[in-house]
Amino acid sequence: MLSLPYLFVRDTERKVARMKVVFELLVNSSKKPIQLSGELMPFQLDDIKIEWITTDENHLNAVIFTVSDAKIQVDEKDQSLKAAPELNEKVFSVAAYLANRMYIKTGLEILDPSLILLNSPAIVPETSEEKKMYAHYKKEGFIAIRASANIVSNNFLVDTNFVQYFKFFKAYANYADGLRVISPFLRYEQFYKAIEHFFPEENFEIFLDKVANFVHPLDQRYTKNQIRIFREIRNRCIHPNAYLGHLSPSDLVAVREVESNLPLLHNLVKLLLQNPPL
Repeated sequence: MLSLPYLFVRDTERKVARMKVVFELLVNSSKKPIQLSGELMPFQLDDIKIEWITTDENHLNAVIFTVSDAKIQVDEKDQSLKAAPELNEKVFSVAAYLANRMYIKTGLEILDPSLILLNSPAIVPETSEEKKMYAHYKKEGFIAIRASANIVSNNFLVDTNFVQYFKFFKAYANYADGLRVISPFLRYEQFYKAIEHFFPEENFEIFLDKVANFVHPLDQRYTKNQIRIFREIRNRCIHPNAYLGHLSPSDLVAVREVESNLPLLHNLVKLLLQNPPL
């Protein structure tokens, strides 16, 4: 039996190796081609390297996600290499963050992160020992990496805060979903959720104080009472038995109340995304 380097045993038949794994996420082909402008630089989010693939016409074609030290499950029983379950989850989160930032910037669904779960990644053996292992074992859930990819070095739609603000990827996800929906009620709910990601406080009064104390110096419209109004409208939208009365999409007065408060709430979310509590 092949001797596996730098592995630790999980049980009598399964071990874990670490090798480079590459995911490719194609651009949404149903949309107008995205013309690149300027130089694109690869960048790093956590332990995932992001690179860009272009066509000969300099249109964005795909994004490459490379995990240099990914966990690979080695099944001795059926002599196979399998991706560790958490690998897809990690890459999906990064792909979703990238897709949401692009959507917020352009209004276009350039990437669909769910395709990360449909397309198999590729193992890229680098050392001689890894190449021996790669040749010896079956690959389950992996493909061969495309050799024709044209990886470029530029900076498409990547703001200077892109890496620094990755910690707020959940807030960006709710904000982007709010922009995607048409209903003002659903948009209001997603925008409010984005705010909660910045201030994860269960106590209502403490939450109000934290939000108001942070944003009021940036914009004096956002008093504690205004934040309370945002919260009350949100509760009235999602709870049919809200104590202040339900706001229903079938009620014109309710629609007008939500729509009249939506711009101020939207501005608050943008303010927090631009000036997050780090």
